[in-house]
Amino acid sequence: MPNLEVVAIISPKPRKQARVEQLLLEVSAHAKENEPDTLRYQVHRQIKKDTPEFVVIETYTGKAGLEKHASSDIYKRLGKAIQSEDLLVKPLQVVAMHPIGGFASRL
Repeated sequence: MPNLEVVAIISPKPRKQARVEQLLLEVSAHAKENEPDTLRYQVHRQIKKDTPEFVVIETYTGKAGLEKHASSDIYKRLGKAIQSEDLLVKPLQVVAMHPIGGFASRL
């Protein structure tokens, strides 16, 4: 079974970018240290925009890895903070997919 790729787009409200970034980086650090089935969890900030969106690119060994990540306490805290602190202009967008071609990197 190929790896499972996920792209999440997070659109913070004005003046909420720093808080959203902090939360995403906490989740990223947790995934790196505690989730061996999370192969990649990169947080990106859009450039050239007054209120930038964040794009998180994730790779899991499969569906079980994604489910483990989504059920982690830190991920649940992220969801609660997004709701209780009213951080986003629109709902989180998440797309899960399997790669079908191309290559990941020449780095």
